[in-house]
Amino acid sequence: MDLVAELVSPTWCWGTWVLFVVVLVHSAWRAPWWWLRQPGSVNVFMGALTGVLVIWQIRAGLGPGPYLHLLGATLLTLAFGWQLAFIGLALVIAGDTAFGGDWASYGVNALVSGVVPVTVAWRFAHLVERVGSNFFLYVFGIAFAGGAVTIAAVAAASVGVLVSSHPERIDYFIQEYLPTWILLLFPEAFVTGGLLTLAVVYRPAWIVSFDDRRYIDGH
Repeated sequence: MDLVAELVSPTWCWGTWVLFVVVLVHSAWRAPWWWLRQPGSVNVFMGALTGVLVIWQIRAGLGPGPYLHLLGATLLTLAFGWQLAFIGLALVIAGDTAFGGDWASYGVNALVSGVVPVTVAWRFAHLVERVGSNFFLYVFGIAFAGGAVTIAAVAAASVGVLVSSHPERIDYFIQEYLPTWILLLFPEAFVTGGLLTLAVVYRPAWIVSFDDRRYIDGH
């Protein structure tokens, strides 16, 4: 979700830059860079980021913002791991901002549309794995449901930032924005689940969270 600086308090705008830098450095330190050294991996990674950036340009907004669009964070997280997913989303947010956004709100957008969804998607996947390990559970539990849960978390975080910045407008944000975000739950789940299903069937090596032995053989 693209939060605009005029709706977010300066404390959020600039304070989140500190958190963004900390998470970015930690992600870069822990990232599996060896994976990108495999043949074709860089092309897959950059292609996925380009696709997500294009999806972000198809958006709608009420009033001055925030602007609503599909996220793609769960897809990136399950495909590349949380470290590369956050680094990738940081690049996507930078590209989206360069296309006409506000750099003052980059930090808060990196938090809401980067740190929150990646963390939720990764933790939710591990939670579902405790239930069992089979192909259908991965597709419908981790991918489909994970996409919906992740965007719901982003919606809650966005409303939380807006309400904390303008508590006098709490009714407006909840009544006008929250129902609109809810409309994105199924599309996000469908796109995430559909693309991951195709990937694990035809190119399972592209998805670091998918293990043939675990989800197909049951080992």
